[in-house]
Amino acid sequence: MSTFVCGDLHGNFKALVEVLTKASFDPALDTLITLGDYIDGGAHIEVEELIEYLLALPNWIGVIGNHDYWMLETIKAGWDYIIDEDWLKHGGVNTLRSLGVTYELQDDGYKLLNRPSPKVFEFFKQLKYYHIDTDSNLYVHAGYNHLQKDITKQDFESLDVLYSTLWDRDFWKNAEVFKSNKYNSIFIGHSWSLEYPLLRGQVWNLDSGAGHYGKLSLMEVGTGKIWKSSRTAVLYDNFGLR
Repeated sequence: MSTFVCGDLHGNFKALVEVLTKASFDPALDTLITLGDYIDGGAHIEVEELIEYLLALPNWIGVIGNHDYWMLETIKAGWDYIIDEDWLKHGGVNTLRSLGVTYELQDDGYKLLNRPSPKVFEFFKQLKYYHIDTDSNLYVHAGYNHLQKDITKQDFESLDVLYSTLWDRDFWKNAEVFKSNKYNSIFIGHSWSLEYPLLRGQVWNLDSGAGHYGKLSLMEVGTGKIWKSSRTAVLYDNFGLR
């Protein structure tokens, strides 16, 4: 039984299947932890396929990313109008298209004209702001404001807390000087580079640009062994950027 963690997916279902196959991932025995941003890639993305696959895994743990939070806001509001129209500018158009959802601009904003599969709502209910495993490793999308208080004591109704957890890049920028006696390793995504995965201090960044034109990275937590998918631009004939 092994625990694996992977970086930002952005709807690249083929990349996930390929990298799990390379790692000989066993769904019946192994655990997969995903670090958020399941949606909002280019026009090629397969969001529903990705969601259904992850939901079917018996030992899957999903952390929420900033792109997912944009969609979650609209889900929480009843799936009537798009709550934050910035979502559409950052990949939401392709996510809605992938899910078969249509919308139109009305006087009150962008009106959603139909609903996606019920599995989409089930998927979002299962996402967590962070996860701590039995070996005291922390998994979170972007980081957290460790100068304020421990992540387990922070209020996720606070916009400041949400920003530091989902959007802020300072945690990663300052990771080399971050010291924690509570956590052995911290695994994040969000700030991508083709050179990642990369370790700074106690912090691993696994976002190697699958949502752009890079690869999806997967690590076995216990051994530190890393696998990478093919470039997403190669896996999809209709590949595009958001």
